[in-house]
Amino acid sequence: MPIIANKLAFYTDSIGHYPPIPAVNLAANVCAKLPAVTYDAQQLGSQSMGYAYNGQFNDGAPNWLGGLTMSQHTDMIQADTIVLHLGGGDVDPFIQGTNPDISQSPVAYLMTVYGWHAAAAGRKIAVVQAPLVVVTDYPKWNDGPDEQAAALAYRDSVGRLQQVRESVVAQINAHYPGAAQLIYYHGPNAIDPVTMVPGDTLDGLHPTETKHFLIARSIARALGAWRGWSVLP
Repeated sequence: MPIIANKLAFYTDSIGHYPPIPAVNLAANVCAKLPAVTYDAQQLGSQSMGYAYNGQFNDGAPNWLGGLTMSQHTDMIQADTIVLHLGGGDVDPFIQGTNPDISQSPVAYLMTVYGWHAAAAGRKIAVVQAPLVVVTDYPKWNDGPDEQAAALAYRDSVGRLQQVRESVVAQINAHYPGAAQLIYYHGPNAIDPVTMVPGDTLDGLHPTETKHFLIARSIARALGAWRGWSVLP
């Protein structure tokens, strides 16, 4: 199928669409800042990369994409640019810290293979930076040392998820130079950095509505700078 210029395939986990707050819709709020683009957004849940790669759940039922693999879905909607914020809910020994070898990470492998397929077709792949965890916002943070240790362990796993993202971008670009880009929205590499302090998340991970809109703006500015798109204020 031909590729449609400035068409985004936007694949996210709960950071991209958080049902308790309807206004939290990362694809819609990012693309509202990019007047040149159109998009198709898909919110994928737990175990996102495995089910998206296989086209079905463990019981054989079709996945969120109607039984399509993520590559098939991207081909069908004819996107020229892909935005990924996935992998946090997958069972992954590297992310969970039980295997220090990132080459054994199924999330890294599946995202990389998907990226190779997309890049071979002439598409660009934007991998959004892993979120910042605010451990003191966890509801059980004050319940005692065990809960605090669990929150800190989760923060560390999200840090390893960022290493996965960096590896994926490097592996895609090693085969298809310039096809992939890591999109930062916090820290020194962000064009429009967003800070996260206690009170900026609902549960330690999901940002408040106010912070969500700042994150969406930051991602839009990074995408616009990379792809040469105009960005609204």
